[in-house]
Amino acid sequence: MTIPRIIKFIATKILPRKAVEKLRPPVAFDNLYPWLNYTFSKLMRDARIKKKPQYAWGVMQGAAIAKVLKIPKISVIEFGVAGGAGLLTLESVAEAVENITNVDIDVFGFDTGAGLPKPVDFRDQPNMWFEGQFPMDHERLVSALSRASLCLGPVKETIPSFIAGNPAPIAFVSFDLDLYSSTRDALTLFQSDYLHLLPRVISYFDDIFGHTFNDFCG
Repeated sequence: MTIPRIIKFIATKILPRKAVEKLRPPVAFDNLYPWLNYTFSKLMRDARIKKKPQYAWGVMQGAAIAKVLKIPKISVIEFGVAGGAGLLTLESVAEAVENITNVDIDVFGFDTGAGLPKPVDFRDQPNMWFEGQFPMDHERLVSALSRASLCLGPVKETIPSFIAGNPAPIAFVSFDLDLYSSTRDALTLFQSDYLHLLPRVISYFDDIFGHTFNDFCG
């Protein structure tokens, strides 16, 4: 271990956190892990954002990439909104990351608006998911949202219309549609023209292992 590393190690043990942070200021937007980790830890101090650390990590990385590439605005997406708790968190994340990066962030939520569609075959795990599960209270959710736009309907229909609206490049996507068939349809998003996508789109997939989930879930 080098002398600077030894000094930093000792400092982290005996000094207050704020003092330690001043000893190791990160290089902003170098997209290396010291800065990413430092910024992520700052975001995690917000109780609203702490509910979905995967959102904070993904949006932060996406915005940092956009900043380096001089892209002024990005889009972030949640597939599977249901009651809206995740989308509200994504709004909070977007606001915080905007303040850090000065990259504008549009937030979108995709959902049928009426709960899960009917499972198509065994890959949709009909023993666990059923039609109408996770319904949305549309009026209540809309009144709670501050910036997100809802795209309601089957994703195989709403994705083409969304892309036709010429959104800012997509930087982060959360897949929480539960069904294999719906997730498969949502993945067609990545067949869009490259102008609608960052070179690397950070993605999060829910329901892919643990409990009784299977490899086809998403």
